[in-house]
Amino acid sequence: MGNTPTMRRLRKKLKIKNKKNKLPNLLAKLHNLKEESSSVKDLAIDYEMEFRVAVYDYCLENRISPKGFSSVGSSNDNPDFKPSTEVSQNIKNIYRKIASMTHPDKLPGGIDESLKKSLVSNFMKATESIKNGFIYDILKIAEKLDITVDELELAELTSLHEEIAFLEKEIAYNKNTYSWKWGVTRDAIWIKKYLNS
Repeated sequence: MGNTPTMRRLRKKLKIKNKKNKLPNLLAKLHNLKEESSSVKDLAIDYEMEFRVAVYDYCLENRISPKGFSSVGSSNDNPDFKPSTEVSQNIKNIYRKIASMTHPDKLPGGIDESLKKSLVSNFMKATESIKNGFIYDILKIAEKLDITVDELELAELTSLHEEIAFLEKEIAYNKNTYSWKWGVTRDAIWIKKYLNS
């Protein structure tokens, strides 16, 4: 089933040429987007708070009645990513390998305390990820622990692509709010546009 016409069409649609060689690039892109999304969310919150003060000050200076702030828009308006597929047997097997290496009951007695904390933390994150279907987190932990991931199924690759699309959309959403545009430019035009919306 790996190279049937249907699978080739699906890979082409998802822009997946060679499943094995693309996985590190896919994981790296997802990692970078997660970091960017986190920093954009933090900055969006700062900009939104400053924007509210600027709008209020502008309204006082121009004797305009202040508008409610429910439509300013923030990352809190977007729900978190929810995977659309169930966790496959392949990912469950990777999780079992992680658990066999990191479960607190399986760790040797004389292990360094900081290493033990790190391993137990990986176990807890992997357990949470498997419950929620977060394939990326499982794969990143497997990579940290040098667990080889042979090949992912198309559904797993699709789930990773969905998460990438979600993060790109979330970043674009945050950067398209009045508060973000004002925060970047500090131009009063964004306050006026907000008040006229």
